[in-house]
This record gives sequence, structure tokens and C-alpha cells, in this order.
Amino acid sequence: MYQIIVFSLSALLTASILLAFRRVEDERFDKFLKWLTMAFCAVGFFRFVLSDSFIYVINGGWFNGEYYKTTDVLQSILRWGYYSSYSVLPVAAICKGRFFRSVSSYYCLPFAILTTVFFNEHMEYFLSDMGHGVHTSSTFRYVYFVLELVIAITIPLLIQLRYKHVINLRDKKEVINFFTGLLFLIPATMPVYVAQSFVGYRVNTPPMFGNFHITWIVLLFVVTVALYYAFRFKSYKERYQLCLFLTILLFFHYDSLYLMGMTIKRLPFQLCNIASYFYIIALAFDLKKMFQFCFLANMVGTLIAILMPDFSVGSFGFWNMHYIFEHSLVLIIPAMVMGLRIHPRIDRKSLKYFFIGFTAYFMFAFIMGTVLNGYSDITGEKVNYFFMFDLDMAFDYFPFLKFIERYPVSFGRFEFYPFIVLIIYVAFSLLSCLFYLVVKFAYKLEDDHLELRRSGIELYERITKKTSKRPKYFID
Repeated sequence: MYQIIVFSLSALLTASILLAFRRVEDERFDKFLKWLTMAFCAVGFFRFVLSDSFIYVINGGWFNGEYYKTTDVLQSILRWGYYSSYSVLPVAAICKGRFFRSVSSYYCLPFAILTTVFFNEHMEYFLSDMGHGVHTSSTFRYVYFVLELVIAITIPLLIQLRYKHVINLRDKKEVINFFTGLLFLIPATMPVYVAQSFVGYRVNTPPMFGNFHITWIVLLFVVTVALYYAFRFKSYKERYQLCLFLTILLFFHYDSLYLMGMTIKRLPFQLCNIASYFYIIALAFDLKKMFQFCFLANMVGTLIAILMPDFSVGSFGFWNMHYIFEHSLVLIIPAMVMGLRIHPRIDRKSLKYFFIGFTAYFMFAFIMGTVLNGYSDITGEKVNYFFMFDLDMAFDYFPFLKFIERYPVSFGRFEFYPFIVLIIYVAFSLLSCLFYLVVKFAYKLEDDHLELRRSGIELYERITKKTSKRPKYFID
């Protein structure tokens, strides 16, 4: 029944839009499609706030004293494929690139249709009492999911029918780009709860610099370098599409956190959490100063988080996958935006923007942390923004700092330790300045490498009397 409703409404909506815009220029239709895609993203954003018990599909894993023996392979595959729509459709609508339009037509659309076919199986998880998100009436949840699927099907159909988009099978380069791009896109768009549904938890808590941790670092390095070398000589449009896709992907990866419930501790006040909002704002509105602050602050912050990870129980569990995906993207995005010249290189003024932005953020995190912890006896939750409020964790890493616990400052129900606050602010600022010097040195290495590369190409052309296919200069 609901499948028929979704397919009927999708066909009706698509036909109505095409008829309404049949004599309207493409520019106005482009704007409408962008707004429709933004509506889809908004619906998707709030969907992850709602209850979904699929987070407890754990293949052979222990959780809260219960052993989970089975998995739901079909549901895992459907959710994995459908999840890509949240990050692919906005780029396809905004940037009009052939790759993302092909993915929306030949990957996202089939999974949206399959998700509709298995509509009832999804609803069983949405309506289960096990979910931690916001529980609503079954009527609202049915209507909400119908609305989401109708838009998810309509957008790719509009791209195909209005723009007459089809993949050019005679163009070998386009076909190769499509399939090689999918090899990156598919693992990148895996929902954070899918790994545990396929392979279970595996290891209780991964140790620092154990096999699991080292594998993550190596893969992260390989992916970052591969993306840079694959896109450094591409057009600005292609480079921008990559960065926009990664930024939207980070936004939804962070949003999926709320499947475990929206609590005070999960508000986006940690530096890496707030990056999911800052990145997309800075990139969408071309806020270069804001992104330079993000580049220095978030690169340093996420490098610390990657090298000194706070892993949870279950190497492939929800929390670890969320931690890995979020911090990987928080690192890759600024590296790509700066390395691929979407924004200009940092300079001395960037340090000024960093100190202004970081000081404002640090004071905000300090005030909010102090206030929220002061009322923790009421809320039942304590926060540890920027690691200013968990002395035990600080002492585990730096035992020589134990003297600071003798100097608390208290007023009423509020308490903080000024020495730890000052030490963290100064230490992070110094690390960011050091990172700035490292980046400037990396710029010089890149320039020297490109100059050497150009010399090699020119020498080849002089000797062979042929024009090299390798590009000499960046396309900006």
C-alpha cells in the first residue's frame, strides 16, 4: 500500500514540476531544484533525530549484557546505498557536474526505489521501542518517511528528464570516472551503524597504536594523498564538487550521532563537532577568513584526536565508526580545500584569524562547560568541552600536571581549574603556530616539486619533439 503511495506521488510530483517549468528557462528551474534538494536535506537531517532501532543490529556482539547473534544483510545494504543520497543529490543539483548527476541517476535512484519496495521493513525499525531518538506517533512516522522517499525519487527523475541526462557509454573516460568514483564514494557514504551490522564489534576496545588504530592512520593518509593527486590538475568546478561533497557528508555523518539520542553531551560544542557546521558555512558562502581559522584549529585538533584516540567498546561499533568517520573528514576536508586551491594559501594574517576565532570558541566552550557542569546534579550529565573539565583524563596523559587539582576556583555550584584552562589554551595555540610553520614549509616543498616536474616535462618535450599529455600548470 505505502509503496504504491510513494511511487504514485513521485510520478505525480515529477510530472507536475516538469509541466509547471516546461516553458521556463533552465536558470529558474535550477533554483527550484536547489531548493527542493535543500528540503530533502532538511528532512534527512531531522530523520536522524527520530528513533531508529537499527542501531542495535549487531552481528555477534555484546551490548548492555545482551548478545546479538544475527544481522539484517538486506537492510544494511539498502541503508548503505540510500544514505549516499543525502550528500550526492545536493552536489548534483548545485554544481551540475556529470559525475554526481550520473551517481544520482544510476546509484541513488535505484536505492531509493528499493528502499520504497522494502518500506515496511524500515518501518519496523523506526517504530520499535528500542530506538534512542525521538519517538513519535506511527502516523507521523509513516507520513514523514513517505515524504522523504517521494523527494528522494523525484530529484533524480527531474535531473534525468529535464536535463535529459544519461551517462555517455561511448565516452570511455566518463565511464571509467563513474566507476572509479563509485569505488571511493561507496565506502565514504557508509552509515556509521552498518559496520557493526555486518561484522559485529570484533575487539572490545582498540588500544592506542594497536593494529586497528594504525590501519586507520595508514588508510587516512593514503586516501588523503590519493584524493590530492587525483584532483590537483582538475578544473575548479571538479575540485569544488569534491570538497562540497565531503563537507555535506561530514554534516550528515555528525548528524547521525543523534540516533543515539539528543543529549546535552552530544551538543555540537566540541571543536571537531562544530567543524561540521563551520566547514559547510565557510565553503558555501566562500568565507575565506573563517575557513583559515578552521584550517589551523581543526587540523591541529583532529590530529590530536587521531593520534590520541578516545576509542569506545567495540572496534566496529557505532561510536568508534562515528569517531573514525568524523575525525577523518574533519582532517581531509581542510586539507583538500587548501591543497586543491579552493581557498588561497594561509599567510601571517591567517594566524590573526585563528587567534580571534579560537579565543572566541575557547571562551564559549569554557563558559558553557562550566555552566552545564554546575547543573549536572539536575541534568545528570557532565561535559568535557576541549578537555578542560576531566582532570582524570588529563592526568592519564600528563601525570606531572596533578598539582593543578589543588587550585580550584568555586562560586556557588560552579567550579573550574584555572591552571588547566590556561595550559590547554597556551599549548593548543603553540601547536597551531607550529603547524602553521609546517604548512608553510610544505608549500615550499610543493612549489619545488612542481617546478622540478615542469622541468622534467619540458626536457621530455625537447628530446622527443612531442607534446606531453601530463599537465604542466594548475587549472584555476
